[in-house]
Amino acid sequence: MATTALTTLDSTYTTLINYQIQMESQPLTRLTTQQNDLKLKKAIYTDLKTKLDQLLSSTKALISTNAFYSLKSGRTISVANVATGSTVLTASASSSSLPGSYEVSNISLALADRVRSDEQEYADQALGKTGTFVIGGASSRSTEKGANNIDVFGTNALKDGSTKLADGKYYVETRKVEDTWQFRVVNSSGTYQEIDGSGEDGWQTIPTENGGQYDSGRGLTIDFGNDPAKYTALTKSTGATSVTFSSVNDEFSVKSTQNTVSGFSANEAVTQGQLELGKGNYFVETRNYNGAWQFRLVNDEGIAAKIAQGSNGTTYTDQWQSIPTDGGTFNTGRGLSIEFGTDSSKYAEATRLSGALKVNYQAKGAEISVTSDMSLIDIASKINAGTYGSGDEVTATIVNKQLVISSKLTGSAHQLQASGAVLEEIGVLSGSSFKNVMQTAKDATFTVNGLNVTRSQNSALTDVISGVTINLASDAEGKSATVNIASDNGAQKTAMNSFITNFNAIITYLNSKMAVTKNSDNTYTRGALAGDQSIISLKSSLQSMLTRYDPLGGVYKSLREIGIGINTSGSAAILDSTKFENALKNNYADVQKVVDSVMTNISDKLSKYTGTTSYVNQLIKANESQTKSIASQITIWNKRIEARKESLTNTYANIQAQMTELSYTSSTNQSWITSLYSSLYT
Repeated sequence: MATTALTTLDSTYTTLINYQIQMESQPLTRLTTQQNDLKLKKAIYTDLKTKLDQLLSSTKALISTNAFYSLKSGRTISVANVATGSTVLTASASSSSLPGSYEVSNISLALADRVRSDEQEYADQALGKTGTFVIGGASSRSTEKGANNIDVFGTNALKDGSTKLADGKYYVETRKVEDTWQFRVVNSSGTYQEIDGSGEDGWQTIPTENGGQYDSGRGLTIDFGNDPAKYTALTKSTGATSVTFSSVNDEFSVKSTQNTVSGFSANEAVTQGQLELGKGNYFVETRNYNGAWQFRLVNDEGIAAKIAQGSNGTTYTDQWQSIPTDGGTFNTGRGLSIEFGTDSSKYAEATRLSGALKVNYQAKGAEISVTSDMSLIDIASKINAGTYGSGDEVTATIVNKQLVISSKLTGSAHQLQASGAVLEEIGVLSGSSFKNVMQTAKDATFTVNGLNVTRSQNSALTDVISGVTINLASDAEGKSATVNIASDNGAQKTAMNSFITNFNAIITYLNSKMAVTKNSDNTYTRGALAGDQSIISLKSSLQSMLTRYDPLGGVYKSLREIGIGINTSGSAAILDSTKFENALKNNYADVQKVVDSVMTNISDKLSKYTGTTSYVNQLIKANESQTKSIASQITIWNKRIEARKESLTNTYANIQAQMTELSYTSSTNQSWITSLYSSLYT
């Protein structure tokens, strides 16, 4: 017999089923309550982690070694004393700039070379010229070693009546007097050494005979290059070659500092994708770093050039890198090779200003091929598409049927170079000189508080006033302006207030989640973090660290001494703004020291509670694991309850059906008996 559907069940049976299901679902109810509690705790843990991360971020921002250090010495900058309607210059200041007034005057702007051709009949029609020319450099790369005054040192016997040089380091200084090159030998203190009967100041003529070798008569020989055209003026502090002289039992030995770099050469090839080095002077600086010899290439201004990282490498760097093992050739990948001495025991530290070997590098210009069908416009396009050495770039335009060629960069170091018959034919060149000079390259010159300054460019001048970037305007020629720099504590107060806001937020949050409150029915409600000893320890540590006394040896021993602490309501605050501002203004280094100490301690503490392996993250992961487990149990129980409900429904449906059948049978029998009885008595 088919069962009756649940919807047809008598309410009595439905009530019985619901009651039984309710009783049997109590474990499911408990699991659901646990699940909701876990979800609530996870939300609290996640919220706590967010607030801790925010506090950690604002804490680290107050530590001076951090890249995003925000308690920097603030500065405001303004430009004054400018003629009406003029700009003269703009300037920006970093935190390292020193407050004060700087008068920038007698400004002469840097200019770029600009030349032109003769006027042609047409600009857009074939010129009928054939050939090649070179622009923006020489026809081939070349190098010229700067310190050719001295090639090598040696030893020799003492001359009769002479005493040997004392053990130590010596420098060969050189100079040119009228048309005569002279030299002298000085010790590490700069005191000249009398050799071969020289005069009071030690200067004497550089010999050119016999390959330029000079015998001091005191155990040391000096080999000068025999080409005076390559001589340069050198002093002990600016590039003079040095030698270490020593003697044991009258046996002399020398160690030349110049053996680190023995020479240079120009490579025909430049690494694909790289620009050739621009023309000019370069220096190979060397150092011994943790027992290993390193080098880098810098220009006249001391700016490191990006060269191959490892000879013939595919990556480029301007950082220090290792000198090739056992010396040898290093290919910079940019047209220049460096020869290192093979005897590393003779290597010496050298800087651009002291001891570094110099090379004058000549970059190769762009070779432009001209065919008879090319117009002036075509030639300009080819010039603009040429590949040039870094800083030697050239631009070309057409004005009034004239080819105008300009150096892309200003300054005397970026003078135009060109050669070729085609340029002569159209009037750009007259022999080896430019025929129609429109503007001659020159450096920018001006004075700052009376001191003369020369720079190759007009903008992005970062090394004139420390911590200040100056940009000379196009109307600056012959004018002046005053740059005023003042302290500004606004940024520091903002940074400190950011920390204070996040600090108070975490303390307030912990207080609310750790609280135990009494209800009206005398029961108690515990916060989700109540009783968590680790969290209790965190709160206590943060508060104590903020107010701790730390004998650092500086002016300030605590944050309170610079106006920062806990107010009467228990919150962190800048308690005394004037004290804080004065401390920043007058004792910035000591403010930095005490803030560094406090914030480092707080950061170290917070780091244990943030990050992937931190305490709070472990709580979140444990919560997620429990939640997953309970969710699985709830799924099983739901299936079990549904099955039980279906079973009870079917059972009671059968009972109801049976009872209905019994009721029908009883009624039918009663009718038959009544009918029978009636028939018997009628």
